[in-house]
Amino acid sequence: MALPKKTKSSKDDVSKTKVVKKETLKERIEKDQAKKIKKETPKTPTDKISKNKTKTTKKSPLKKILHIIGLILLPTYFRNSWKELKLVAWPNLKLSRQLTTAVIIFAIFFGVSIYYLDNGLGDVFKIILLK
Repeated sequence: MALPKKTKSSKDDVSKTKVVKKETLKERIEKDQAKKIKKETPKTPTDKISKNKTKTTKKSPLKKILHIIGLILLPTYFRNSWKELKLVAWPNLKLSRQLTTAVIIFAIFFGVSIYYLDNGLGDVFKIILLK
């Protein structure tokens, strides 16, 4: 009995498959922070000099205490919600206006149709009940 030979295509198929890993919230935040750090790095030598001359300020004790109190008082849910809100891509002003206009038009149309339906059914019931 002969064993089947391995072909090159089977090896290639294995090497071509990609494992897709879902990112957790923590990983996304770390990636975003890394991107921000890259953006903030100076691009010219003069920027490096001017940034080195600025004094580094340490957190005041009051800020440290408030931070600790915030960690104790605010549940994890709210902190994670705030972090998630920072990741949201908010619409621009033009799109916001268009969507707001659409909602207002729909609300007016719906309100007017409910008004006429209510008055019409009210008249019908008055005719039927007052006969």
